[in-house]
Amino acid sequence: MQEDQLCAFPNGRQRRNRLCWAREHVSWTQQQWASVQFTDESRFTMESDSGRLLIWREQRTRYHQSNTLERHSYRGGGILVWAGISLGGHTDLHVFHGGTVTGLRYRDEILDPYVRP
Repeated sequence: MQEDQLCAFPNGRQRRNRLCWAREHVSWTQQQWASVQFTDESRFTMESDSGRLLIWREQRTRYHQSNTLERHSYRGGGILVWAGISLGGHTDLHVFHGGTVTGLRYRDEILDPYVRP
């Protein structure tokens, strides 16, 4: 079904990997965490009706209409933004203007100016 293709909930293996990672790093010092940066990106649509739906629902409520919220999402005109946070601060919000974000573009616009320094 379409909601399964659009919802990116972690599967069992991913949850176990995240838990393992958290346990390995639970005793890290503030100095060790200072070298870590968490990043994320989000796409925002500029159209009111994109024709696609993103379905948000609680676990184990796949067919419960009362727990389903439909949102128009990610098609047509839009922008992609990226940012990072760390113990020492945050990056500026980076907006990808037009076109597809390829590996080269990600390297040139994100990795070189934000991550490598």
